[in-house]
Amino acid sequence: MKHFARFFRWALHNFSFTRLHTRLLFLMALVTAPALGLTLISGLEERRTAAMDVQASALQSARLLATNHDLMIEPAIGLTLPAGASMTLVNDKGLILARFPDSAQWVGLSALETPLMEAILSRQGEGVIETIGLDGVRRLFIFTPFQADGQEQQTFLSIGIPTQEAYAKADQRLLRNLIGLGIVTIFAFLSAWIGSNQLIIKPVEVLLAATQQVKAGHFQTRTFLPAGASELRQLARAFDQMTAELAARESENKRLMDDLQYMAITDSLTEVNNRRQFMLLAEHEFKHKRRSNHPISVLMADIDHFKQINDTYGHAIGDQVLKTVAQTCLGNIREIDVLGRYGGDEFAIILPETDLEEACQIAERIRLHIAGLAIPIKNEFIKISLSLGVSCAKDKQDLETLIKRADAALYIAKYAGRDRVAVG
Repeated sequence: MKHFARFFRWALHNFSFTRLHTRLLFLMALVTAPALGLTLISGLEERRTAAMDVQASALQSARLLATNHDLMIEPAIGLTLPAGASMTLVNDKGLILARFPDSAQWVGLSALETPLMEAILSRQGEGVIETIGLDGVRRLFIFTPFQADGQEQQTFLSIGIPTQEAYAKADQRLLRNLIGLGIVTIFAFLSAWIGSNQLIIKPVEVLLAATQQVKAGHFQTRTFLPAGASELRQLARAFDQMTAELAARESENKRLMDDLQYMAITDSLTEVNNRRQFMLLAEHEFKHKRRSNHPISVLMADIDHFKQINDTYGHAIGDQVLKTVAQTCLGNIREIDVLGRYGGDEFAIILPETDLEEACQIAERIRLHIAGLAIPIKNEFIKISLSLGVSCAKDKQDLETLIKRADAALYIAKYAGRDRVAVG
């Protein structure tokens, strides 16, 4: 029982039923049906031949009995009949005159209303009928007229041979043929099933699963089916090539999208946040400040005399100055701080978790680093400076007001002589 359960589980796992298998079963049925029909026809023909052989043998025995009445006394002597055979002598009234075996049990009984007697009386000669005898056994009965000495009534001799004996050899051959045909059919079906699984079903299932993965956006999916000459193998190879191209396109599209996203939020010259992205990040930090009630400060910085630098040294040097200032600011703030190019030569910095005193210290550190820079230009160096305005958020104050206060402090620093930090 355990082995059967194990085989059943194995069969369920390995013999999944699909529409292709249904068609395969139908095709096998179409192929097997003619062979089965021929086998059955052959078996029926053998049964008919066997019946004719039995009939001929029985008729020969009946004729022998009809000419040698002494054999009715002990028919086993001189006759060759199959096991279970019976001989009955009846008159035209259906009265049993003699029977072998068990003569005493049957003599004197009437067999008039039996199918055998009806056949005997209707034909009035030799004949054959397959029916159930008086003892309840189905037999093949062969009958012939029998004229006993000194007897005026017409009598008939019937020899009944059990159908099981009459058709035994033919049925055995038919059974062997059917078993052989069944074994061949099962073997052919299993071979076709396993072959279709390996050559068709499994590749189709792999292709279907891979298609579902690609549909879900997983373009790295591959079938990994071995190369072959079959159409499905070629289709799998084409599928793998297609997914490889899709994966390459997806990678390229992702790179382009990343570039576009970077360009959308980054200032292309200084590579810091542009004004739009800065405002989004600043609003996010400001909302967090409201929830946590932590301090937040803003720095506004402007390069002193930047127009003069552009006019004197050209826009290329002006661009270099902007890059240098941006990178210097980045190098003097924390990871949680947000730097953005606010416009022209003006930069803005959000300082989360920072009160006014700490913000002023950060602004002063940035100013000192900028003041210490010397930017090389051909055979000379130019010095630059930065003016900064600082503001710290107050209760119920919005981001726009906070930036305006820092911007106003920046202009105070400008009017006070530049290169300094002012508080707003």
